[in-house]
Amino acid sequence: MYHTPDLQWADLEEARPFFETILREALPPALLEPSSVAHRGRPLEVSHEHLWLSLLMSVLLGMSSYQDLWRNMRQPVVEGCKPIAVTDDALIKRLKRAGLQPLQETLSRLGDALDRPLASVQSRTTDLAPFAKRIVALDETTWDAVQRHLAPLRSLPDGDVHLLPGKLAGRFDIRRQQWDFVKWRTNPQANCKVEVCSLLEDLPPFSLLLFDLGSFSFPWLDYLTQLSYYFVCRLREKTTYRLAHVFYQHEGILDALVWLGSPKGARCGHLVRLVRFHDGTDLRCYLTNVLDPRQLSLPDVARLYARRWDIELAILTIKKLLHLQHWWSSQPLLIQQQAFAVLIVAQLVQALRLLAAAQAGCDPFDVSLPLLVEYVPQFIYQRQHPLAWMHTFGRALGLVRPGSRRELQLPSLDLAQYRFPPPDLVLTRKACYLEYVPTPGRSSRARKKSSQLANNSS
Repeated sequence: MYHTPDLQWADLEEARPFFETILREALPPALLEPSSVAHRGRPLEVSHEHLWLSLLMSVLLGMSSYQDLWRNMRQPVVEGCKPIAVTDDALIKRLKRAGLQPLQETLSRLGDALDRPLASVQSRTTDLAPFAKRIVALDETTWDAVQRHLAPLRSLPDGDVHLLPGKLAGRFDIRRQQWDFVKWRTNPQANCKVEVCSLLEDLPPFSLLLFDLGSFSFPWLDYLTQLSYYFVCRLREKTTYRLAHVFYQHEGILDALVWLGSPKGARCGHLVRLVRFHDGTDLRCYLTNVLDPRQLSLPDVARLYARRWDIELAILTIKKLLHLQHWWSSQPLLIQQQAFAVLIVAQLVQALRLLAAAQAGCDPFDVSLPLLVEYVPQFIYQRQHPLAWMHTFGRALGLVRPGSRRELQLPSLDLAQYRFPPPDLVLTRKACYLEYVPTPGRSSRARKKSSQLANNSS
């Protein structure tokens, strides 16, 4: 189970709030030092450190507009900063002039700042696939439509694609419960398979990837195997496959090596493993390129894919709990700044959840993330250390409670009943891929009419 780690941050001075300490460590050094370059015009009244720390702390406090940022800087929420006397328009101009680089660097440095406290707990977040260097989930989400604040947007009808600011594609580390890599995509209608290879950037070989059917394709599966990445995914319906070797088969349970595709059509070039079982409700079919059941058992394949839901919850956190469905502005640069600021705050909250779970000796999903986000402003305003507060009041107020995740009904198998393949089994063949051609979309009215004709004819 979980053990209480050595929490160095628990001994911080009371005058240095928990979140502010982490953010100061994550901010790029150039933002913490006074600029030595002389600029024309009036001297800056707001330092870079004050601006960015106030923005991130305002997001933690539930910021919903730039007026909230202005108010929090008039009555500073950052330790050691003086009240400012500039307008909210001046703050917006400063943010636009700075661009994305400060927030991108902060998000990148935040991972290093969190490595020290999370090192003692991340190894306990999942004991699955110890052979994998990392376990990451891949997914993307389309941003919600912006409001029509700008003149070019006011004439657009509801549902117009030009109201969508784009989508976020990301890689989520299952063990650390942190966003490992994020990428902004400007085309909200692009297929999930477009630029999916870019999500492998800086990912070490022998990492294990979890992804849904949106990324499923024969070239993608072969590409991961060639680059020495492991994967676990679902089997797409109506996918043709041919059994190459059966490890175990009994009463609907199948663990076998298969060739994906047909001999005369599209086909994979690498052998994959198919596991199939019925959980009492649905038939589960998963694919993996971990071919040895002794390295990754059938129940562990199912448990691993169930952890792909972690990235869905991470997306829910930034869009709903941290209110990223409401944009502060319709300008593309400010939209991206807001997204990166919310991602930084989400990393902090997820880290706090892991630390609180380790302190309480429970699973991270036994700590309520919605309630944790709700109580964060109280920690900041009352200068309370969140871990000390959680230790005292967490269980009494329901922040620490049994998780509601569904328990999988998995078969219990004995490897002694497995039949292993001969050593000369062929693992590769010549692949054949079909070029993807997107089908033009049809209106919902046309689909409804065709379905009505089909019903009448029957």
